Amino acid sequence: MRLGSITLAIQDILQLRPGAVVQLDASVGRSVDVLANGLLIGQGELVLVNENYGVRLTRMLNQPGA
Repeated sequence: MRLGSITLAIQDILQLRPGAVVQLDASVGRSVDVLANGLLIGQGELVLVNENYGVRLTRMLNQPGA
């Protein structure tokens, strides 16, 4: 899933350690892309269920990558 993105300076990336939290630009209700092997296969919506994040599929593409 491509849930969001962020731009970080190289010096900030080098300071990341295991367990570090990086806040993405995605939020509940936002549309997200669904990928398989790097190809876009559908779209969904980011949801929160019982304090767990998930994706509700809203569209599947007939031709992956289209």
